[in-house]
Amino acid sequence: MMGLDDIVDLSEINFDFDGELFDISGNVTSKMEGVDPTDRLDLEIEVFKMARGAWQMTPYSIRRKDFCRTMWNTNTLLYEWVFKYVPKEEQLCPTNYNHTYHTIPFKVNPTMEFALNMEGRYKVQFITILDIEILSNVDSDGNDTDVDLSDTAEVAKTMTVCR
Repeated sequence: MMGLDDIVDLSEINFDFDGELFDISGNVTSKMEGVDPTDRLDLEIEVFKMARGAWQMTPYSIRRKDFCRTMWNTNTLLYEWVFKYVPKEEQLCPTNYNHTYHTIPFKVNPTMEFALNMEGRYKVQFITILDIEILSNVDSDGNDTDVDLSDTAEVAKTMTVCR
């Protein structure tokens, strides 16, 4: 299983926490080499809470069947929280290899108003499914042959947040 770091290079992004807000700035570059920019990328984000020594599911999750098509939709929470800070001319799907997103520096308030008790330790899990169409293959003689196969790669990254 691959991690989020196998999809994007996060080495040039900065996350600074001042006790109240996260300051986020820097660049993120796609690392999805060999993937067609039109391949579909599905995304799931699940939030878990540590309770009685084990991670318990919470009612908070986001699922997008075609993440590339919806990530730039101005009516989504992910756009409002993150993607609106990417310049319009750079708004391409992460399946575009070596594409760099130069973020406009922004702040995120991790404190949200919920009807439930949100104190304690939380874990956020990102699961990405990539549907890949393989259009060519090499036969036993080393010749390219046209094939139409479907292959799926699952990608997961977990981040733990303590409050």
